[in-house]
Amino acid sequence: MRTNPEIIRILLVEDSRPEADLMQAMLDQEPYENYVFEHAPRVSVALAALEERAFDVVLLDLLLPDSKGMGTFERIHRQASEDIPIIVLSGIADEELALEAVRRGAQDYLVKGQVTAHILARAIQYAMERKQIEEALRQRTEELKVRNKELDAFAHTVAHDLRSPLTLITGYAELLKEDYKTIPRSELLANAQIILQYGEKMSTIIDELLLLSSVRHAEITAYEMQMSEIVDSVLTRLAPLIEKQEAEISRPQHWPAAIGYPPWIEEVWFNYLHNALQYGGPTPHIELGGEQRADGKARFWVRDDGPGVPPEQRTKLFTPFTQLNQVKTEGHGLGLSVVKRIIGKLGGEVGVESKVGEGSTFYFILESPE
Repeated sequence: MRTNPEIIRILLVEDSRPEADLMQAMLDQEPYENYVFEHAPRVSVALAALEERAFDVVLLDLLLPDSKGMGTFERIHRQASEDIPIIVLSGIADEELALEAVRRGAQDYLVKGQVTAHILARAIQYAMERKQIEEALRQRTEELKVRNKELDAFAHTVAHDLRSPLTLITGYAELLKEDYKTIPRSELLANAQIILQYGEKMSTIIDELLLLSSVRHAEITAYEMQMSEIVDSVLTRLAPLIEKQEAEISRPQHWPAAIGYPPWIEEVWFNYLHNALQYGGPTPHIELGGEQRADGKARFWVRDDGPGVPPEQRTKLFTPFTQLNQVKTEGHGLGLSVVKRIIGKLGGEVGVESKVGEGSTFYFILESPE
């Protein structure tokens, strides 16, 4: 990785001192480039240099006292980081060997005796540019692989999570359609309530997917938030469920300062608190809290006194999207995966502390303003 974009750091692996001096003299003729030149007469010296210092390009002779042929290239190639281009130096008789090195990952090759200062400078510049393009393409390919895995996981997870409530909604609707004249009013209302309940569950899943889409694609600016206002909004949204569960909720008078994006953080609080209301016991006692940590970050949490989460399930709660189709995502699953993505994109952390029979604490950590 380049440590200073204004300076090109060159490692020349060449056993001939006159050849090394000639290369350096050529680079001195190109004053428009600032460079740091280091000469390694053996592969062992070059490997040590690559381990200890950062370079932008390696000029490599394949025939050295302690290594010859493709073995030389392979050893340097393994040691060099992915973004360091290698230019092979060859004699006229070694061109086939140099071409083989290019096929295996070298950026270019130069024939000794035919190199001028301009050719050398141009080869170094082009090699660095090609390597940067290759690295960008490699990263993009990896991103696409991850996204494809996510799409596969989503397809499986959404189909699974939507199928059950949709089947129940269809079944109860069919029952009402066929027998509504003979079903007692109380049973009609109960069936309608079930349809409403599972319709809301499907709506929640869809909302989570829409939120995920915004998190993946939106470019936002994080800033210092008013956490009290965010929590107020969440409590208002959840007021009917809080009343229904007869939940007791405590919260601090003062919150630690934190950097984030309020619409996303509201969804994090909503998810945590909604889960606490659902899984925190028959009449949940829920504590919302926040603290300023010694490392300068802020930690926030939702603590319930419910049944707790067994250790074997705890590791699956914040399941990465690429693995959603490999685990059972009852209850917390998709929502907590969205939470992890939100906090991760804001540079924070998520986690859970839980003891069976004693309740759970779901937390998230964000940067604090300086």
